[in-house]
Amino acid sequence: MPVLIFRLFSKAQVIFYCHFPDKLLTRRSSILRRLYRLPFDALEGLAMKSAHHVLVNSKFTAAAYAAAFHGWTRRPPALLYPSVRLNKCKTSARDFDSIRAGSFFLSINRFERKKRLHIAIHAFKSLRVQLSSRETEAPYLILGGGYDARMQENVKYYVELQRLAGSNIS
Repeated sequence: MPVLIFRLFSKAQVIFYCHFPDKLLTRRSSILRRLYRLPFDALEGLAMKSAHHVLVNSKFTAAAYAAAFHGWTRRPPALLYPSVRLNKCKTSARDFDSIRAGSFFLSINRFERKKRLHIAIHAFKSLRVQLSSRETEAPYLILGGGYDARMQENVKYYVELQRLAGSNIS
């Protein structure tokens, strides 16, 4: 809605940064759900069409955007990866001496299998093994987020992540 409001009441250029199309996150398992979603999907499509520029955060999202809005937009979105402060990333992945006490890795996501958070836990466990001689300086992995408790798959995945993390959960 904000895109439409800006287009109606402002001469400003509107840029929409799309993380993932909302219309692809919902179920349409019945005719009633499809009818319910119809106006929301139309508004989302109109908003995408109204934006002067649409940016997406990955090639995956660009493909999802193309599938979701193929009839609404004339041009594909531009790809803009989330920013990383490269001047702060001067070390290689194998330069463990740069890891200091209190360091942490932060990932904020929905706890959904498609986010593949189990890979982060496995990689982090491997890192902790390689840093075992420096146990007091070992970094932390913080997984923040949530899940839709109505989605049984999300609940199962959250339990799986807890089990995988083991006793290191706080």
